[in-house]
Amino acid sequence: VLLGRLGLGITLIAGVPMIVLPCRDALLMLPAQINKWRFERQAIDIEETAPLSGSTTNNDDDDRLVIPDPPFIVHFLATLFIALTCFTAASFFPGVSTVWSICGSSLGFMIAYIIPSACYLRLRRRKGLNRRILAAWCMLIFSSFGCIICTIQALSRVMKPYAAVAEDFFDDDGGDDD
Repeated sequence: VLLGRLGLGITLIAGVPMIVLPCRDALLMLPAQINKWRFERQAIDIEETAPLSGSTTNNDDDDRLVIPDPPFIVHFLATLFIALTCFTAASFFPGVSTVWSICGSSLGFMIAYIIPSACYLRLRRRKGLNRRILAAWCMLIFSSFGCIICTIQALSRVMKPYAAVAEDFFDDDGGDDD
């Protein structure tokens, strides 16, 4: 059993860079990306019937985001911030099921419904109102409400004291506490 736990610990420790380093790169790229979105709003015209790949009218290589390599201390502090945030959050949650319920209620909605519909609306913003755009707006609005409601529900279960959770779980006499 000890060797199994040791192997699992080594596997988890070796997997940390696979999570932290892409998060750090995204975190360090975020300010430059926000500046690009804010100051360089260039429209991409895409025909409704044209395929999405290779159909942009702006094919210049100058539009790529060039980010200067930050100093070592910035890399170190960003990595430390992400690792400590993850460790702190993992220490305060009562179990893995809590993490999965929060991730499922927020990220699941975002990946499956919110981001695709928002991207579709962004790509087709100059096409006028039609059935597809109306359906994408409906999906965006309803999935945003669903994401908010389910995340609030998952967080309320996290905030509920353990004694109340255990009492709700084991209380099978109809709710009469007398």
